[in-house]
Order: sequence, then C-alpha cells, then structure tokens
Amino acid sequence: MKGDTTNVYGVYGVQGVANPANMPGTRNVSVSWTDNLGNLWLFGGRGNAAIGYGYLNDLWKYNPSSNEWTWIGGDSIINQSSVYGSLGIRSASNKPGGRSSSVIWKDNSGTPWLFGGQIKETYITIGFNSWYIYNFVNDLWKYDYSTNQWTWMNGDSTVNNF
Repeated sequence: MKGDTTNVYGVYGVQGVANPANMPGTRNVSVSWTDNLGNLWLFGGRGNAAIGYGYLNDLWKYNPSSNEWTWIGGDSIINQSSVYGSLGIRSASNKPGGRSSSVIWKDNSGTPWLFGGQIKETYITIGFNSWYIYNFVNDLWKYDYSTNQWTWMNGDSTVNNF
C-alpha cells in the first residue's frame, strides 16, 4: 500500500498533520495496534528516524482509507530519554523514551497501554576489555487518543530494575 526500500529515513512532516509524503523510517522490534476506528498505530522500535539509526519513540497513525501517515508524537531523532512527570498524572510533556521490544495491548475501552523494552546500550571499557551493557525499562504507560498525551502509570523511572 505504501512504503519504500530498506534502510530509509523517516519523513515526519508536521506533527499531527496527515500528508502523502509522510512515512516512518524503517525499523524492527516496534509495537503496533489498531484503534476502534480501524486506524493502524506504530510506536518506537529500533531503526531510522529523520537522521540516524537508533532507538525510536515516535508515534505514528496510518489511515487505510486515505493511505496516509500522520506523525502523532514523540521525537524525530533517535535515543531520546523518557519524560516521566508525576506518576499517574497525564501531561503534554510526558513521553516514553526511545525503545525496542516493548509490549502493547488495549484495554476493554480501546485505550493502549505500553510496557517496558530495551533502551540505548551503555558502552564501557575496563582495562583492555570493552562491551555493551544492555539497558531495560519496566515502565508502564497509558496513551489517551483524545488529548494525545501519555501517562506514566507504574514501574520504575530508572533502568535495569530487576
């Protein structure tokens, strides 16, 4: 229906405005769902933003009727940190950070809930040895379609709390 070849950067356009030229960048281990109106939604993953490859926190809506993408929220650049705000309080500034391998589900009213995932690795060197430390989050977020706002509902605001 729409798309391009592999390793394509996203075309974000104006946030909240559908446009035939808009297109998320290529990615993997993202999450997706459908809303009660039949629109397809896409969040995060690891892939290409407007420039660069890394962990994404962009939120997209695809309307099958118009065959157009809308960049709804999040960032057009990679590896952004979460903005948690206050637990249980919805805010326009709240947002889950860039992540891959999250889980998403909808409750009985169709509200999407996002849980955890992997975030940007930490590269460390000790002596002659170097390696990546993989970082994971266990935060739980709720998204409100009507206000386009995220609420941090549960879990930690720091990484690797097992």
